[in-house]
Amino acid sequence: MKLYLAPFSYGGMHPCTVESLIAEVRLLDQKKVPITLKQIHDDALISRSRSRAMTAFLESDCDVMFMVDHDIEWNAGDLLATADMAHLKKSIVGGMYSMRGKNQGCAGRLKGEKVTVHIGKDQLHEAEFVPGGFTAIPRVVVEEVLEAIVTPSHPKHTSPEMRVVECLDYVPFYDFFRCVTVASEMIPGKMEYLSEDWAFGARARWANPQRKQYLWSEPVLTHHGAYGYVMAEAAQPVAPASLVRP
Repeated sequence: MKLYLAPFSYGGMHPCTVESLIAEVRLLDQKKVPITLKQIHDDALISRSRSRAMTAFLESDCDVMFMVDHDIEWNAGDLLATADMAHLKKSIVGGMYSMRGKNQGCAGRLKGEKVTVHIGKDQLHEAEFVPGGFTAIPRVVVEEVLEAIVTPSHPKHTSPEMRVVECLDYVPFYDFFRCVTVASEMIPGKMEYLSEDWAFGARARWANPQRKQYLWSEPVLTHHGAYGYVMAEAAQPVAPASLVRP
């Protein structure tokens, strides 16, 4: 397997992400895994950044594209294992990580209801949407999306919502991650506005409904965020008696 590793770091990368990336690249080198490392750092628009990276991936000879966001921390080896799983399953496979807030749930959306998840265990869960922060995408998935768009004889070629078009930048790219609205599976009769990573997953499912997408619970991920401290929380508790000076 040849790996196309794309960290997204516009605005800076969290120190824990840097440490994880260094450890993973060292491991990949030890295991003689061929990689193309392409850091995306010059564009604030993440949908365009991901689209540019995916277009470049298609132009490479790599088998799996791996997207890593600037604020994800993982254990060395989890990235390679996730890429291997995607390569084996020929499906999108993403690690499960929390939203950047308490009690807000997972960044993706599982397909089934009442699913019991055991983080750190080797369990593949079919997903309706896979987030893009720690995600492996095999070449066959990207090619299916592109084929459905650029081949006039393809039965799904005319879809206006799912269309992918070639756009101009410094170099041309396909807008694989353009946001899209779709009919909600959760609330019938309502529409959902999908973020760029969920939008690509929707296009992949549209191009080939039989190809499943997965969230994998084995990687143990941390999603780092910022917390604003205020004076109302600054009051210190009363020190224990043993620590109070006479």
